Amino acid sequence: MIYQQFDYVQAESLDAAVNLLANDPQAVIIAGGQELTQLKLDRVSPSQVVGLELLVDLRKISRSNGLVTLGSMVTFRELAACADLLAFEVLIQAAKGMLDAQACNSTTIGGCLASGHPESHLAAAILVLDADIHVQGIKGIRRIPSREFFLGVGKTALEQSEIITSVSFAEAQGASAYECIRHPVSSAPLCGIAAGYFISQDGSSKGVRVAVTGASESPARLTAVESYFAQHASLDLAFANFDESQKWFSSRLASGEYRAHLAKTLTRRLVARLTSNG
Repeated sequence: MIYQQFDYVQAESLDAAVNLLANDPQAVIIAGGQELTQLKLDRVSPSQVVGLELLVDLRKISRSNGLVTLGSMVTFRELAACADLLAFEVLIQAAKGMLDAQACNSTTIGGCLASGHPESHLAAAILVLDADIHVQGIKGIRRIPSREFFLGVGKTALEQSEIITSVSFAEAQGASAYECIRHPVSSAPLCGIAAGYFISQDGSSKGVRVAVTGASESPARLTAVESYFAQHASLDLAFANFDESQKWFSSRLASGEYRAHLAKTLTRRLVARLTSNG
């Protein structure tokens, strides 16, 4: 139950929502379910909650001119069921990573990313696809590379009045996948790894991308591992300094050492599978 008192406003346009946020620093956006959880736990005390349910343009998924665009109000259920995205296995698997049916039906792409949650399945997939996150605020529209978006536990590159409008990434040849080891009760990832093996349009270059979630303070690319593959190193060489390539998160559920072991094991398995036919 939510005991706090606040005003609820359904924005009729994106500009109206941005203005509400700009004029009231204590206003928050609700675009799925994350903010309701924060309210129940008394982690936020907003003066007003701004709903985006009426903004139908934010619910679209499109593919055009080699670019895939996901509206920020697309839910995880819609993402997992979209036939146009079957070629992007990492997205489908990450969306299905949320096992709770009610949460899957209500959680949106924008709400998930904006929360900056360190255990986001979707964040790892977005990072591996090297996606851009498009936002609109009182200062206008801007594009944030996913690699620069996650700044720590609950922290992102979003400014006060900014709202995520879409996520876009380039179509590419290759394959991608996501795997995770879950907490047995919450189903949140103790460690989730997204990996992709991508080939340039002309076939002249190949590269591996790897991202981790749940095992560090924020979802992040494992650039040290990627760079070894960029130099055509073997799997063994690529993982020689794996444990030192990231600051691993320790908690009562799992130590940093154990999460690093999970990350290394999952990464090795995924990369070997994806590159076996490359």
